[in-house]
Amino acid sequence: MNRIFYKAINLLRNGQVSHALKKYLVKRSRYYTYQVSGPLTQQKIVRTLRDLELSSGDVVCVHSSLSSLGYVEGGAGTLIKALEEVVGASGTIMMPTFSMGGSMLSYLESEEVFDVCKTPSKVGVLTETFRKWPGVIRSLHPTNSVAAKGPVANDLLTGHQQSVRPFGLETPFGRLASVGGKILMINTHIHSFLHHVQDLVDFPNLYLDGTRTARVINEKGVESTIETQVMRSRVPYYLILPGTGGFQEDYALLHDYALIFPESRGPSLLKAGFRLNNHPDIWERRECLKAKNIFRTADLGAARVGLLQAASFLQEIRPEMESLLTRFRTFYDVERIQGLGLPYL
Repeated sequence: MNRIFYKAINLLRNGQVSHALKKYLVKRSRYYTYQVSGPLTQQKIVRTLRDLELSSGDVVCVHSSLSSLGYVEGGAGTLIKALEEVVGASGTIMMPTFSMGGSMLSYLESEEVFDVCKTPSKVGVLTETFRKWPGVIRSLHPTNSVAAKGPVANDLLTGHQQSVRPFGLETPFGRLASVGGKILMINTHIHSFLHHVQDLVDFPNLYLDGTRTARVINEKGVESTIETQVMRSRVPYYLILPGTGGFQEDYALLHDYALIFPESRGPSLLKAGFRLNNHPDIWERRECLKAKNIFRTADLGAARVGLLQAASFLQEIRPEMESLLTRFRTFYDVERIQGLGLPYL
């Protein structure tokens, strides 16, 4: 570690850095720590994934923050090789490879042509490495494409572009549970699958009115035009809860309502102002899922990792979300929620 990095760490300890810089410094400190104490190898990753009960023949959708692991010997490729070793030739690996760096709407309004073979993934170095990995195929959706490799890859991806709703039943996100899929979370949450749950329960104001068109180029170089609904930015990420402490309603971020993970998010949510202490069902969900063998967790390098059974989790979370929406559906006014200035983290 150089002198500049040491100085930055001292500023961090004294609380004299911005939130963005703080996140960067924490990530770099993990990297240097594990570079010195011993890198994560393919063998170490394989052992942890098997301890989580990821097995040969499994279908797994990976959501990842690669940098949170610390120093990985060989980088993203090592993690992909470890996944391949664990699920074997009979297993299937799937990852989001979204082409948008911002909102769906801004990407579509840019009129960029989505090339399934060339357009890079904007959701992390692991997904971009996987997109270019031998044997991987990718769905033909302009904003929310998914890549997969394995025996059921085609079953998961085929026709994604024909679903007007990008997270509907006839999409990789909708098909994951039906094939007994699992979701691997590497120090991150499960947004894309939760958007599928929102689609299932007719979440208010999930999509903008109407559809938008986009030009796409398939693996044979043939260009066509598809239609898609567009998910609203920011507003659908908040869920209304029964009010406590004299308030008419409380709020939770969608992914934290479903599952607070990694566990270290808890104090940050309270510090940000979310009134979740009076909602024990949210805090207890993680342990309840573990008790039912729906969710397992472990440490991997500097990160927390979790493995979730998609179908069982869907059976748990869908009726609870539907119950909340029955009670609060009329409260989901776009301008009203935007005006609240709720924090996002």
